[in-house]
Amino acid sequence: MLDVDIDDLGILRATGIGHWSIAEVEAYYAKLGTLVAAQRAARRPIRVLIDAVAAELQLPPVQARINAHAERLYEPGDRVAIVVRNNLFKARGRDVAPADRVVFFCSHSAAETWLLAYDPGLRGGGQAARS
Repeated sequence: MLDVDIDDLGILRATGIGHWSIAEVEAYYAKLGTLVAAQRAARRPIRVLIDAVAAELQLPPVQARINAHAERLYEPGDRVAIVVRNNLFKARGRDVAPADRVVFFCSHSAAETWLLAYDPGLRGGGQAARS
């Protein structure tokens, strides 16, 4: 299962569970593409947080469709954080995903911090980390 919506901060939040079919991937990217287009039209930054903790490793044809959509949809400056269940999934994700489009995390808080860091374009964002 794949689903996506936008939160009060302007982050596109997605959830992926289990194995996905190509039809599910197509439906997900159709909805995501509409949300991304609306964000771009409003001149808002593209920030996507994908919770894939309950997702399985996807079959090669499904992963190929995901990668093709990601390459087409995301632009330089967009931030896409994918939260996975452990370091094995994180390493696998780095191996198969478009490296310049997404960053993998094992922690929701770390992913959200990275998405919001130094980002005055998001509601509540723009606060620089202090040492």
